[in-house]
Amino acid sequence: MPGPLFASDGRVDLRPVAEEDHDAIARDMNHPDVRIPGGGPTGPTDADAVDEFVEWLGNDDNTAFVVHAEGGYVGLVTLREEGFQGTVATYGVWITPEAQGRGYARAASELLFEWAFDQHGYHKVAANVFSFNEASMALVRSLGFTEEGVHREERFANGEFCDVHRFGLLAREWR
Repeated sequence: MPGPLFASDGRVDLRPVAEEDHDAIARDMNHPDVRIPGGGPTGPTDADAVDEFVEWLGNDDNTAFVVHAEGGYVGLVTLREEGFQGTVATYGVWITPEAQGRGYARAASELLFEWAFDQHGYHKVAANVFSFNEASMALVRSLGFTEEGVHREERFANGEFCDVHRFGLLAREWR
């Protein structure tokens, strides 16, 4: 039984992360098509690491929702608050490989941003995207993000150090 509904657009639902989501999250964290483009661990993740990640998602600086569509779990969207002022958050999204390419990342992101800007009052949402992650680059650009810079060879992925592109979306740009 999924957790309580947080937001829905009729196509996707956002729900708080619940105990029954751990197995699906673990599956995604261990799938290279999710783990590597998302900047996750370089190798398989064990149950303890998944539990630590889910616990981290629930801390006061993070907002995380599972994405439900097609009658079940299809991914995760997150915001991590930056700094002490609480006006900027870093955004992340993943969609399980079987459900990619159906617009769920965009729909879930739009629901998340409506809450982030209109209800929570964030001034800015940022996104950090690996240079090789073309799908995420296209997604954030289509959502209205502006590229703000490149952190050269910032993270290790795919066996090499990779550039990370920083994007930003201001509240006034979302409306």
